[in-house]
Amino acid sequence: MLSTSVRNRSVNGSLPATPTVDGLASEGAVFERVITAAPWTVPSLAAMLTGVFAHRLGLVKWEQPWPADYVSLFGLAKTAGYEVASFVFDPKYLFSRVPQAHVKGSSQDTASILQWLQEHKGKPYFLLIHYWWTHIPYIASPMDTVGWRTVSDQVLSVLRAGPDARAGVQRLYAHAVEHFSEQWLPQILDAIELEQTWVALTADHGESWGERNPDCPPDTVFDLHGNDTVLDASLTRPTCDTTPYGMNCLGKANPSSWWAFRLRTRHAAYRAASSVVS
Repeated sequence: MLSTSVRNRSVNGSLPATPTVDGLASEGAVFERVITAAPWTVPSLAAMLTGVFAHRLGLVKWEQPWPADYVSLFGLAKTAGYEVASFVFDPKYLFSRVPQAHVKGSSQDTASILQWLQEHKGKPYFLLIHYWWTHIPYIASPMDTVGWRTVSDQVLSVLRAGPDARAGVQRLYAHAVEHFSEQWLPQILDAIELEQTWVALTADHGESWGERNPDCPPDTVFDLHGNDTVLDASLTRPTCDTTPYGMNCLGKANPSSWWAFRLRTRHAAYRAASSVVS
């Protein structure tokens, strides 16, 4: 489950209230340092699902097919005998040229997701849900792309109006994150056989409002995702890639040096306890 635009930092000095997410984390493994491969959805998701850096994949547009040279978790799951499916914000865009994703519908249609889960109870499946309502305009209501652009432009105009107006948008964002955790996520978890299912909850990228450069308020949707990016020496520290972890959960062999292999072993041995991996 990828909740788009969710950051790992506070909003105006406080964290949104997310007890359901916190409860899920307390029973699993938590990664406290999160670095996205790219500051927006297309290259970030492609990197997460292939284990290949976004600049090597060369993907920047919705309509681009994925390079055939690189295997994805979708393909690996299919060859391992899993039913593969995905729900995305708009099937006309995300994965529209990626047939191996087997897009079943919009993630804004929660009822369809719940029905799919019900129909596949007891069966092996690999399901990706790209949750959309934590993305600007931060409104938990189904809308088509035209409506989304209209409302997003209105929110962007408020962001450009100054710090006080920006604080109001940040409160709207925090509410959207809380809605994801306390309204949407519990329905999904109730439909999943948690004792038999690996659940990975992450985001495709974070969100910013020009915090490191307040003199340059966000002017486009891309600015919200990318203008707060910073590179530092900490990026040279070891990381745990989502791709090998996903491969291991699918029963695919990984080199013993990959963190994903050890993580699964640790989680199986200490499942009843909270496991925090730095």
